[in-house]
Amino acid sequence: MKFNLIRSLVSASILFLWGGNVCLAEKALDANNGRNTYVHPQADRSNNNHLWRIRQIDADNFLILSRQTGGALDANACTGEIYTHPSPNSRNNNHLWRFEKAGIYYMIVSSLCRKALDANNGTGNLYLHPNPDPQNDNHRWRLQKVGDFRLIIPAIGDNLR
Repeated sequence: MKFNLIRSLVSASILFLWGGNVCLAEKALDANNGRNTYVHPQADRSNNNHLWRIRQIDADNFLILSRQTGGALDANACTGEIYTHPSPNSRNNNHLWRFEKAGIYYMIVSSLCRKALDANNGTGNLYLHPNPDPQNDNHRWRLQKVGDFRLIIPAIGDNLR
C-alpha cells in the first residue's frame, strides 16, 4: 500500500479542462528565493520558486526541495515560519515531511511534530497546524507534475474542488 501511495505521489499529473483549455489552480507554494515560504496567489509553471522536487528518504519520509534554491522545506522546529533551508539534510527532522492521503489531495505533515502544513486561507503566510484534519482545505495539497518537478497547490482556491 505504501508503494501505491508513493508511486502516485511521485508520478501523478493532474490537469483539468476549463472552457476547453488546460488550466492551473490559482495558488502555489512559493519558495520565495529561500526566504519565508508562502502561498503565491497565481501558480506559474515557469517560475522556479513554484517548483519542487519530492525526494523519498524512507517508507514514510520525504524531503521537499525547491527548484529555485535547492533548499529543503524546513519546519523551523515547529515553532515559527516555514522556510527553505539552504543545506538539505535527510537526518534533520525539520526537513522531513509525510504525505497523508486526503481524497484527491495530500496533507503535508511535519515528521518532527506531526503538525500539518496549513495554507492559512491562501493569504500568504504558512504555518503548522497542531491538529491535522483531512477535511480542512487549508491542510490539503495537490501535487501537479511539471517535468521532473511538482507544483504544490493548496485546496483553498483550487479549481478541482
